Parts: sequence; C-alpha cells; structure tokens
Amino acid sequence: MIPIALENREAIIEAVSKGERLIDIAKRYGLKTHSGIANHLAQDPEYKLARLNGAHTRLEVREIELENCTTMVEVSKHRDLLSHQRWRCEREWPEVWMPKQAIVAKVSIDPDAGLIGTAEELLDRLTTTVTGQYTKLDGEAVVLNQEPTISEVEDIGL
Repeated sequence: MIPIALENREAIIEAVSKGERLIDIAKRYGLKTHSGIANHLAQDPEYKLARLNGAHTRLEVREIELENCTTMVEVSKHRDLLSHQRWRCEREWPEVWMPKQAIVAKVSIDPDAGLIGTAEELLDRLTTTVTGQYTKLDGEAVVLNQEPTISEVEDIGL
C-alpha cells in the first residue's frame, strides 16, 4: 500500500507552497495528524522548498491582514499573529530569516612597544637578582657575592 503522502505528493506540495497548514491538508486526506505526511516528505527537496514558500506566503498574508485592520482590537490581534509568524520563520529557517550579526574588531599593534615589553620580560626571567642570587632560565639558583659579570651572563646563554 502506498502512503497517502507519496500517492498525493504533488497536490500536498502545491498546497503547502500556497501556505496551507499541514494539519488541514492531512484532514483533507482523512488523517488525524500531519506527522504521516511530514515524515514521508521530510527529505524531499521540493517539499522543503514548498514549506519555505508557504511560510513566506503566510507571513505576507499576516502583513496584509494587519494593514487592513480597522479597530485597535484587530490591530492587536493581527500584530500578535504577524509576530508569531516571524518567530516561527526565524526558528524553522534561521539561515533565511534570522538577522545577520557581524562583529568588527579593529586592533592596532605598535611593534616597538611589543618588542620592548618582550625584551624586558625575558630579561626579568633570566636575571632575577634577589639577595645575592641570580636564577638561570632552567631554574637552577647560583649564589653570588655580587651581580653577575658579562662572562657569567654569557655562560647562562643570554
């Protein structure tokens, strides 16, 4: 037995593309829920495009309904319906309907300041003088009676 969704594929896709609700289409074919149709056509590219087109159609219908309101009660009602349709479009097709966010970062680098800071940090790490001691890069402490001489610093590898 061929599923109703596949047997009536073209008619269902056309109805979805026109903005009809899937539950209403399902009832027309004697189904209690829309899940049978949705599950059978979920991977069909034409069905996916029809859903997107249908959402756009429903959004335009909501906008027209809001424009044609004559009372504040109608305006309130149709504004909410339009808001919900926008929300649904954003959730189901974020790549199409969500606002695009862009982050712009401007960074300026002064190469001289960076080099000076790096040289000072390296010097601090290599020649820490504390009460007559100075520490090699590998962490060995050498006790000295005076500040290291140029030749001692060269022995460390500075």
